[in-house]
Amino acid sequence: MSRAPESQPIDRRRYGAQYCLDECRKQIRLLVVSPGSHDTIVACDIKICSLFDEGHPRYEAVSYAWSHVKGEGVILVSGDRTIVPAATEEALRNLRYLDRPRTLWLDAICIDQENTEERNQQVALMHEIYKKTTRTVVWLGKADESTVGAIDTIKLIHNQMCAETDYGKKLREVLYGQANIFQYSTTPLPEGCDFTALRSFLRRTWFGRLWVVHEVALGPCGIVYCGEHEISLIDLMRTAIWIQHKQHQLPFDLDKEDGMLNASYMSAHVDHDQGWFSADHGKKPFLADLLRYFRPFGVSEARDIVWAASGQPLPSSLTPRYQKPLREVLRDTTRVAIQESGDLWILRYVDHEVVSVSSNMPDETVPSWVPSLFRKPNQEKEPNPLRSAFRANKGLEGSHSVEGVLGSSNEDLLIANGLKLGTLNAVGPVLGNESQSIPRVQELLHRTLAQKFVQADSFAGSLSSFTTHDLVLTLVGGSTFNPSPAQKGECEPVASIFNEFVAVLDAVCQTNHPDRSDDESYTFANTLENARFARCVWAIRYACTNRRLFTTQGGQIGLGLGPQASQEGDVVCVLAGSRMPMVLRPAATGFRVVGPCYVHGIMQGEAAAMIAEGRIDQEQFVLR
Repeated sequence: MSRAPESQPIDRRRYGAQYCLDECRKQIRLLVVSPGSHDTIVACDIKICSLFDEGHPRYEAVSYAWSHVKGEGVILVSGDRTIVPAATEEALRNLRYLDRPRTLWLDAICIDQENTEERNQQVALMHEIYKKTTRTVVWLGKADESTVGAIDTIKLIHNQMCAETDYGKKLREVLYGQANIFQYSTTPLPEGCDFTALRSFLRRTWFGRLWVVHEVALGPCGIVYCGEHEISLIDLMRTAIWIQHKQHQLPFDLDKEDGMLNASYMSAHVDHDQGWFSADHGKKPFLADLLRYFRPFGVSEARDIVWAASGQPLPSSLTPRYQKPLREVLRDTTRVAIQESGDLWILRYVDHEVVSVSSNMPDETVPSWVPSLFRKPNQEKEPNPLRSAFRANKGLEGSHSVEGVLGSSNEDLLIANGLKLGTLNAVGPVLGNESQSIPRVQELLHRTLAQKFVQADSFAGSLSSFTTHDLVLTLVGGSTFNPSPAQKGECEPVASIFNEFVAVLDAVCQTNHPDRSDDESYTFANTLENARFARCVWAIRYACTNRRLFTTQGGQIGLGLGPQASQEGDVVCVLAGSRMPMVLRPAATGFRVVGPCYVHGIMQGEAAAMIAEGRIDQEQFVLR
């Protein structure tokens, strides 16, 4: 709606006087929206209430995306024509009742967005504001040509989910099984689905906004509006996770549908009965888990990554303060995550892109141990997480204490006990996204298994002391796990297939001279294209993307798969509080964290035996 000449922006002086909030009483503003037909101007009044007051007015909290409509709109606030974001005006116009007032909480008007102190106070109350609402009302925007087809498809898929899970009562059991690992179905979604309409519907801006996750998760229930159409929030969320369950039967690539994936992630929180984090089935997630889980979602203010992802009351060090420097917010959040989990698990998400030969570490003002969880994922440049079942620090836990790690008066430092196992002396190239292709995996196997070098001819022989089994196990990062369903009729355990895969590759290396690259490449290609070994090839692609092979000297180990920022002179360590070995870079004082790594032969507590044998001593690492 165009701006009327007599319209004024919201009068912030009135917010400071007539509508002033008492922080001690946890006061909030509510918006009482007058009834009206669609073509009349939106009129509303502001009412103050205290969250301490059990008798406060019943209200609905509105969840919407500010940016899905550009420009400005005009509404009446206590009789004054007032400029608001166009998306706010659109939501109010479509959500008001025809015949009675509707009491709403809507952040754009109920929080003085220009008052930083008030924003701090009100953001800290978000948990309670959405908890105490009667329900959350989601506004996706006006309907378009795909809306009807999308909602019909959602209902169709939801009906299938109900039929296969006893109307949702066994949804978690079907999705995760007895092993509590997400299961992928081998049967398709029902016929008649309009996937084009569904994908368009789930690409709406709302599905990419981080704040909406807890806006819908904290309320007791929710309803979703798209124009004049509506659907239950829980039905939408369960449909999304069901689509992920059927991922391998879809006629499109789900991994490229961010909105659809985000909706399935939301279901873990929104579904209070059957979701991954539901009280009856799951455990309360750690802050680090939430930061990882919601990385794909977007925020307009970088600090909101922390405050929107948590959805819970935070310790005093993380009380929302928008004037607080971003580096301090990220640093303090990492420290809280360490305190909460009791270990250094969050360091497994440290990843620094290679910027240049001379400067491939992050901004010096941010501690190197701050993880990449605070930026949106980039599949082209980031590695996939290594498996979580490793226990490299087994037997060392007794020398770890959170108090010791966080005990420095300089909050930019972590102080960890651990073992230094070797220094990188040969580092391979970054195995970029090209490693997703069969020819690149073929080239990688030829270089490491047949020619036995890491990077160039000058390093020829640096891998000669390792068996084919050792090398391939390193290339898969210690795992042949594949999330896709097993081949029909395939019943052998993964380990058996992996051993067969290694034996075939070893035979190639034994029967072909290293200089006969054409013959070897042809045989490697045949092996990689064998459907029986698809899991093993997938595991190589998964583990090697955006990592480097390395060898070490002067220590207790020899071979590893490390971060893309690894370079010669870095050291491999097992820290007492970290289940993953870490690559560290010596600094003038202390070390900088490069990232986690897989190291052949020390992933299940072997380092502790080295102490018992007197081969190595523990030392202290100051991480900067």
